[in-house]
Amino acid sequence: MLNLIQNKAWALHPAKLQEIEIFITTRLEGKENDFQIVKPVKNGLKSEDNYTVTEKGTAIIPIFGTISKRANMLDDFSGGTSAEILRLKIQSALDNPKVSSIFLDIDSPGGSVEGTKELSDFIFENRGKKPITAFTDGMIASAAYWIGSAADKIIATDTAIIGSIGVAMTHYDVSAKDAQKGVVRTQISAGKYKRIASDEKPLSDEGREYLQSMVDTYYSMFVEGVARNRGVSVERALQMADGKDFIGKKALLIGLVDSISTRESALENLHIRSVTKMDYKTLKEKHPDLFAQILEEGKQSNASSIEKAKEDATNAERERVTEILSAEGDKHATTEAIIKGTSASDVFKTFYQIEKKKKADGLQAMASSAPASVGRQTPSDSGNEKTFMGEVEKLVAQGKNKADAVREIARSFPNLHAKYVENLRSEKGA
Repeated sequence: MLNLIQNKAWALHPAKLQEIEIFITTRLEGKENDFQIVKPVKNGLKSEDNYTVTEKGTAIIPIFGTISKRANMLDDFSGGTSAEILRLKIQSALDNPKVSSIFLDIDSPGGSVEGTKELSDFIFENRGKKPITAFTDGMIASAAYWIGSAADKIIATDTAIIGSIGVAMTHYDVSAKDAQKGVVRTQISAGKYKRIASDEKPLSDEGREYLQSMVDTYYSMFVEGVARNRGVSVERALQMADGKDFIGKKALLIGLVDSISTRESALENLHIRSVTKMDYKTLKEKHPDLFAQILEEGKQSNASSIEKAKEDATNAERERVTEILSAEGDKHATTEAIIKGTSASDVFKTFYQIEKKKKADGLQAMASSAPASVGRQTPSDSGNEKTFMGEVEKLVAQGKNKADAVREIARSFPNLHAKYVENLRSEKGA
């Protein structure tokens, strides 16, 4: 019987774990009658019952008492829940066409780590198929919270106890009791760690370290699971996972639950979430009151959205026009851009091209104002005006503008340029 709890990892509220330990040790001492075994019944359901389906299509699945992977004698003591059976119930509800949502009705201090992670993963992986709410008006602690956190939402009452996130393990040393009874047990094993923490001797430092490493591993899994399920970082989950109990609104404040509500309100909220997945025709025909309510809220929301969109559009247009005018660019281009709705960045490109063209035209005008040549000679011929301007015309014919051509020939043939200037002065003097 001791093997039910000896060196076993528990994600269980400390008070319940102590109660189970007392129960086990009392039975080992032959004092079975000191405990009256009564399976708790809540809301007309025992934990081993299948589940009920409300008129609105919500499957209510109870999770009461201590959670273990499989049913065992602890179920008789605490009205426990088997993780394996619980998974079958949830799968049945997911497959049942008459079920539109799932309500996990939890009042549990937690239980064995074994089987809990797998059940939590299963619930998380089935999110989205049907709305799932975890609800408690009693306790959702340790392994029960690990499981409940995988639901879409967690709802609790004001007085509910939430949390106790952590992992514990108990080692029993019965060597003194064996000695009193004259019992000598000899452990025969192979492998260094096979019996390193057995109960026939005190726990060694090496055995303690070994058990602690197991607890730490399970604790990391627990924290990472809660972080994933609740959509928070591992660092944030660690702040929740210090083993503390939180009551009602304090649990809401640190993010362990999504809202504080009554059972009735939680069920109604879940029903509304489930019908929002219906098609338009079904919602209108089978839920006319809810359809009318949603329609009215939609109208109000739409009107508000239209006003907001108008306001945003007005502000955006005001900013666009102001930005264009502040650039003080070409007036014609500015007017055209405002009328056509051109963006400020595109208008600025147009302004740049206009200014660039104006500068080029100005240089061209300067070059054109120079006296035109009437002929051309090579630089080595006579050095008069016709030779200088002839070389200029050569470059113009090659594609250069006249002003650049004049400057280049003046640099290349300074003597020709000097004679050209001298001839111009002579002509003016005459």
